[in-house]
Amino acid sequence: MDDQSPNRAHLPAVDHIRAAAALLIVLYHALHVLGSQLAYGDIAVATHWPATTNPLLAVLVEGHTAVGGFMVLSGFIFVQGTLGRNVAYGRFLANRLLRIYPLYGLLLAVGASAYHDQFSLSGLVQSVLPLANFPGAASYGVFSVMAWTVAVEFQFYLVFPLLLRLLNQRGAMALLRLVLVLAMLRTAAVLLGADAQTMAYWTIAGRMDQFLVGMIAGAWFARRPAGGAGLGLWLIPAVIALVALLAAYHRMGGWPAAAAWKLAWPDAEALAWVAVILAWTGVAPHLPGLLSAALCHVGRVSFSIYLLHFLVIEVVRTHLLFLAPPDAPYRAALLLGVLLVVPLTIAVASFTHAAVEAPFMALRRRYTD
Repeated sequence: MDDQSPNRAHLPAVDHIRAAAALLIVLYHALHVLGSQLAYGDIAVATHWPATTNPLLAVLVEGHTAVGGFMVLSGFIFVQGTLGRNVAYGRFLANRLLRIYPLYGLLLAVGASAYHDQFSLSGLVQSVLPLANFPGAASYGVFSVMAWTVAVEFQFYLVFPLLLRLLNQRGAMALLRLVLVLAMLRTAAVLLGADAQTMAYWTIAGRMDQFLVGMIAGAWFARRPAGGAGLGLWLIPAVIALVALLAAYHRMGGWPAAAAWKLAWPDAEALAWVAVILAWTGVAPHLPGLLSAALCHVGRVSFSIYLLHFLVIEVVRTHLLFLAPPDAPYRAALLLGVLLVVPLTIAVASFTHAAVEAPFMALRRRYTD
């Protein structure tokens, strides 16, 4: 079944980046959850944050950056096919509901049944609205652990048609001004006592910068006559910049660090991911067909991967941890992640995508004039 969007041409490069980000987030969580369990007998991940001087390992340890990559990519891809056009707000939101809520709603329903002692109507309503990135949302273990990102993404969708109109009428500078306004407001909030990590990581107050940067880059790419031609030359510098940025982030305390400098992190992370995305558009057309098709498949099922990978990790942690080789715990966790968690997650995600997501995605309609 063809589940490509009826509103834009298919860009294989986008699916490739989705695949890379999805696999990174799976390995990131497998490394931390399984590694913490093997090393300390519990999953107090933030307490047991591993340290490394290896820049490539730092990317895995700080693999939460994949969330930023998804946020930037959302802004980038939504501009393709909509730039210069009007968007019908109702049809746009209907398409997003058809894309997101069948699987998301199913997991909330199963989670509520599995964790019925923790059920509250207000928590469920909050997660459905979606406001799962705020306290009080439904807490159904592995069935809802990734709901906060769905909430932030959908909050983007609520304002995207308005942002697109602003971009169409006033250009990219209008969006850049919004980025600066958000940075100013985040700074004021932290000066008044807010937590910089919470503002930057968990909420639209930080993540909106990444969506806007993606939109600006997407507009530039959409107007570029040559498309991705020539951009591939920048891939190695772009990857090096992203790795160096994450290595520096890790050396300054990584994700657990509560520091004011994290106010600027969403923007720095967004610029690094934009460079990689743009450069990859020049490389993607030259990949061997089988490799491109495999990456496109993983990218196509990446939403299922994203929502279900914690379930797979938890099954491995509680029932299959005896398969871990007698080696350093985090190395063993990474090995389990590569050899067991990733293949199982892709298999499960491929099935749920075909069974749950694709039939509803086929109902989507055009929302541009």
